[in-house]
Amino acid sequence: MTEQKLYHFQQHVREAILNGRNIILQAPTGGGKTRAAIEPGLIGFNRDRRRKTYDYPPRIIYLQPMRTLANSAVGKLQEASGEGAWAKEWYPTIQTGDQPDDPLFEGKLIVATVDQMLASFLTLPYSIPRRLDNINAGAMLGSYLIFDEFHLYPRNEMMLTVLAMLKMLQGISRFTIMSATFSATFLQAIAKVVDAEFIGDPSCTVAADSIFTDVTNIQTQQRTWYAESGRLDADAVNRLRGRRTICVCNVVDRAQKLYDDVRCQIPDADCILLHSRFYQSDRKGIQEALLDAFKDDKNAPNRDIIVIATQVVEVGLDISADVLLTECAPAASLIQRAGRCARRENQEGRVHVFQPVGEDGSVSYSPYGNAKDEDGLEAVCRLTWEAISSSACNGQVIRFAEEQRLVDLAHGEMDRQFVDGLVSKVDSRMREITDCLAVRNDSCLSQLIRNIASVPLFIHPNPKGNTTASESGTGDEGLTIQPFRYESLSVSRGQISHLIKITLELDPDAEIPMFGCDGVGIRDQGGDDAMTKTTYQWTRLREGNEVFGGAYAWFAVEPFAVSYRSDTGFGFGAADQPAPPSPLSEQKSRESSAFIADTYVEHISGLNYAYSRPLTIKGRDHLPLHDEFAYPLSVLCSVFNEDVALGERMLRLALALHDVGKLNRRWQTWASAWQHYYAQHLGTPTRPADGTPLAHTDTAYDRRDPALKKLASDFKHPPRGTHAVESAEAVFTVLFNASGRHPIWTAITTAAIMRHHTPDAETCEAYRMVENAQSALVESLRVCGFDAEADTWVGQIVQTFDGSGSNLLKSVKMIANSASNRDMKPLFFYLLIVRILRLADQRSGDALRHSHPLF
Repeated sequence: MTEQKLYHFQQHVREAILNGRNIILQAPTGGGKTRAAIEPGLIGFNRDRRRKTYDYPPRIIYLQPMRTLANSAVGKLQEASGEGAWAKEWYPTIQTGDQPDDPLFEGKLIVATVDQMLASFLTLPYSIPRRLDNINAGAMLGSYLIFDEFHLYPRNEMMLTVLAMLKMLQGISRFTIMSATFSATFLQAIAKVVDAEFIGDPSCTVAADSIFTDVTNIQTQQRTWYAESGRLDADAVNRLRGRRTICVCNVVDRAQKLYDDVRCQIPDADCILLHSRFYQSDRKGIQEALLDAFKDDKNAPNRDIIVIATQVVEVGLDISADVLLTECAPAASLIQRAGRCARRENQEGRVHVFQPVGEDGSVSYSPYGNAKDEDGLEAVCRLTWEAISSSACNGQVIRFAEEQRLVDLAHGEMDRQFVDGLVSKVDSRMREITDCLAVRNDSCLSQLIRNIASVPLFIHPNPKGNTTASESGTGDEGLTIQPFRYESLSVSRGQISHLIKITLELDPDAEIPMFGCDGVGIRDQGGDDAMTKTTYQWTRLREGNEVFGGAYAWFAVEPFAVSYRSDTGFGFGAADQPAPPSPLSEQKSRESSAFIADTYVEHISGLNYAYSRPLTIKGRDHLPLHDEFAYPLSVLCSVFNEDVALGERMLRLALALHDVGKLNRRWQTWASAWQHYYAQHLGTPTRPADGTPLAHTDTAYDRRDPALKKLASDFKHPPRGTHAVESAEAVFTVLFNASGRHPIWTAITTAAIMRHHTPDAETCEAYRMVENAQSALVESLRVCGFDAEADTWVGQIVQTFDGSGSNLLKSVKMIANSASNRDMKPLFFYLLIVRILRLADQRSGDALRHSHPLF
C-alpha cells in the first residue's frame, strides 16, 4: 500500500493471489499481513481498470472478528488511500454494528465484522431493514474475502461456517485467511479442506530457517516474559510499571475497578480505560487519546501512561508499550496482547502474566472457560499458565519461534480435536447453511455465527414506543422502527439475567426494567422501498430465565436501572443519575429520502444509466453496476456451465420489466390522484397527472418530518396496492421465451422481479393494464438494448389477471428447494441478479439527476 520494499513472504502472497490461488497465511504480529493480503486485490482493481477487463474480483471485503479491530483497520486503510495512490472510488468503507456506513456492501474496499458478512450471506443481515434481506448476499459472490485474526473466531460456530461457506464458494470467491497464533499443523489442515495454499513456517521451524528472516522488526524485538504470583491490582501496576504500560483484564468489571484503583493510588500517571462498553463517541475519543499518547514511542513521555483495557487491545492497535501486565488467557490471546509491547525494531519490553482472580478470590478464566469447560478453553488457559510458569518461558526472551511452541503446548490438543474429522464437520455445516438459506430463520444466527453469550443492549426509556401516535407523526416510535439506528452495547445474557434477579429480590412485585425484541413485521405500503416498513416488537421481561433461549436476540433497559460514565463506560446497577440513552449512530439511511415523480420510461432509463455509467451519490463514487456484475456472473457461469451472455441478457430484461406491475389501472389511478393532491397542498408537481404512465410520484414521505408524514396520511384515496409480484405474473411468458425456454433462468429472473422490494413476496392482486402502457414498455425495452425484440415481447405481456398463477410459486420453490438440495446454482444466480436489480432501482433517481437537466 506504500511503496516500501516487499518482504519475501509478502511477495509470495502477492504472486499466489494474482495467479488465482487462495491463501492461508500465518505471520507474526506486526509482520505486515494486512499489506500482504490487500495489496494484490488493489493491483487487480488497477489491472481491470487499465485493461477494461473483468478478470479480478470487483470488491475486497476485509473481515475482522471484533468491531474495534474493524474500526482500527479502516482508519489505517483510509489514511493510506488518502496518500493519492488509489482511485477515489476505492476509498475504504466500514460496516459494523456501531459504524453501519456501508450497509449494502457497495464499496470497492469494505472493512466489516465477520458477523455482518456471514449474516448477509445467510440472507439475515444485521443493521438494515428486513425488507432488504436479499440484497447483500450477492455481494459475497465473486468478491475477494480476507479473514483476519482467524484465531479469534468461535470455532464451533463462526469458524466452521466460514470454512463451509468458502467450500460453497469454491471457484466463485477468492479468499485469504490470516492469523499469527494458530499452530502450523492446524492451518495446514484447514488449507487442505478449503483447497488453499499455506504460507508460513512449518511446525518446529527454528528462527534461522524462518521465511520471515527479512522482517527486521520481529527479528530484533526483545520481550521477556514473567509469571507473577498474586493478582493484577493497583499495587502490582505501581511496582512493575514502565513509562508506557498496558494492563489487560479478561473481563470489563475488573478493568473498570482496576482503572478506579489506579487513578486513586497512582496520581502521578495518566490513566486511560478502554473496553467494549462505550458509546462510539466516547470510545473514539479514548482511542484517539491512546494513539496520541503512544505515537512517539521512541521518546519517554512527560508523565507515565497507564492503559487499562480488555481484549479489545489484543489486535488492531499499532501501539508499543514498555511493559505489558496481563491476566492469563489462552496462549494465542496472550501472544496477541504481547504484540502491543516492544512492537518496533530494536525495542525491549517486559510481559508479566498474572492468574485472573474472581470476586471470591479463586482463579477464574471467564470468559474463556466455564464450569463444564464445554469449549475447551479452560484447559487451554491452565496449560498456558503451566507453560509460562516453566523455566522455558519464565524470565526468558520469547520471539516468534518460541511463541509458536507455546501455542503448540497450550492449544495443540484442542487443535487436533478440531481438525479430526474436519471434512465431515464442514460438510455438515454446509447442510446447515443451505437449510438456513432455504427457510431464513433468525435462530440460525446463533448456531452458525456466534452462540451469543454477548448480545446488543440498548438503553431507552420506552422501547415499545407509542406506535399509534407515531403512525401520524406525533408520537415516539421508541425502538420499533430501525432500532439499529441507535448504538448498542455488548453485554452477556447472564449479566442481564442477574440484573433482573437483583430487581426481583429487592421487590418481587417490581416492574422489570428490561425488554426483549421478539418479533419483526414487514408491511408493504405500496411496493416502493421507502414505503415498505419494517417494525420491531418489544416485550417487557418478567423473569431472568427469559433472557436465555432463542426468543430474544436484542435487549433494551430503562436508563434508571443502569449506569454510564464517559471515562468508565457502561455498568450494571443504578447510579445517582440515569444512564444516557443510546445515541443515534451516524448511519445515513436511504429511507429518509423523498422521491420526485418520474415516468415509467424515465425510471427504466435511470436503472439502465446506473447499470452502465458511473455515479456519485451523496459524495460517494460508484462504478457502473455492470462492473460489479460482470466478474461474479462470469465465474458463476464458469462453475455452473451456464452462458454469460444469457445471464447478462436476463438481468437487463429484469431492469426493463421489473415495474410492469405499476402499469396497473389501480396504481396509476392512485398516482394521478396523488399528483393532483400534491399540486393543491405543496405546489407544482414534477410531473403533471396527464395520463403518461408514472413509476414514482412526488412524495411527502419523509420520516424526519412529522408534518409531511401527516399530510400523506390525510390523503384519502383507495391504496395503490403492490406491484412487484404483479410485474412477475405479467411478464412471465416474456422471461420464459427470452431465456430460450430455460426453466432455471426463467425462475431466477421471475423470483428477482417478484422480490425486488420484499424478500418473501409470493402472491399478487388483480391486474388491469392501463391502455397507454404499450408504447412505454416498447421504449423501455429499447432503452435496455432490446430494439429487435421489443414489439414482440410487449405483445406477450399479460394485460389482465385476477391473481398469482402457479408459475410464480414454482419459481420461488425451485430456488428454495435447490438450496435445500445443495444445488446452489439457482440460488446464487438469483442472489446476484436481485442485488443488481435492487441497487439499480435505488440509484435510478440519482442517475436521472445525472443524465437529465430537468431533475
